[in-house]
Amino acid sequence: MVSEYLIILANGIIIVSLFPSIFGKDKPVLGTSILQFLVCIIFILAYIELGLFLAIIANIIMAICWLILVFQKIRSKS
Repeated sequence: MVSEYLIILANGIIIVSLFPSIFGKDKPVLGTSILQFLVCIIFILAYIELGLFLAIIANIIMAICWLILVFQKIRSKS
């Protein structure tokens, strides 16, 4: 399915764009990271329903990236 490959490409671009935040000093606002993580979970559930297994994997990776940013932001506040 071509649409699944486009979803994977878009997720890949987003994942790569998160690397500077993950490895850098500046982190996004905590609320933004939490909401983005929740959106990823919603997308994962939708992709499960649609049977887009590669898109599920790509979204799990993106959700993990957002979750890393959530924990980094929480840790930096303490």
